[in-house]
Amino acid sequence: MNRCNQAIRILKGSDYDKKETRIAEMRFLRAHFYFNLKIIYNQIPYFDESVSDPSAFASISNKEYTSDQLWEKILNDFKAAYEGLPDSQPDVARPCKMTARAYMAKVYLFQGKWQECATATDEVINSGKYQLLPDFRNIFLPEMTTALKFYFQSKPLSTMAPRTTTEIRATVCYLREALIPTMVSFVLPKT
Repeated sequence: MNRCNQAIRILKGSDYDKKETRIAEMRFLRAHFYFNLKIIYNQIPYFDESVSDPSAFASISNKEYTSDQLWEKILNDFKAAYEGLPDSQPDVARPCKMTARAYMAKVYLFQGKWQECATATDEVINSGKYQLLPDFRNIFLPEMTTALKFYFQSKPLSTMAPRTTTEIRATVCYLREALIPTMVSFVLPKT
């Protein structure tokens, strides 16, 4: 998180032409890391780019924010990323708008905000770029190991070479049909 915060501070003071996109990427990454920490530890110390002195880290308490306040801080970073990220990225490993939206759905899921979660997942699914894998458990079969790729973003459909159903791309979704929340569900590029 500290590197994300440092990058945000540096970018804010720069005249870099992709400044806003890179700040959105850093906010996405920071939210991603905090999301994982929140899931594992629940109460976590939170600091953003306003804390620049490393000696101040030791004084930041993990009880400074309530659980709800931490979720809101994480959600705010994902919202900022969603607003600042492009629909697609030239580099496969960079997050795009729908990646941030899918993570927003996960935060809503953990907050128990079912309607917001459904709205966010509908937006990802209805974007036309993704579809649910018919049976996401198949992704763990041995014959799938060489095809499994985890990407933050899928290339636009018009630029993709023909793919087989075993060439999997992953994104975060909420499996609504069965009303079963999953940590990660897998999707295929829509054909």
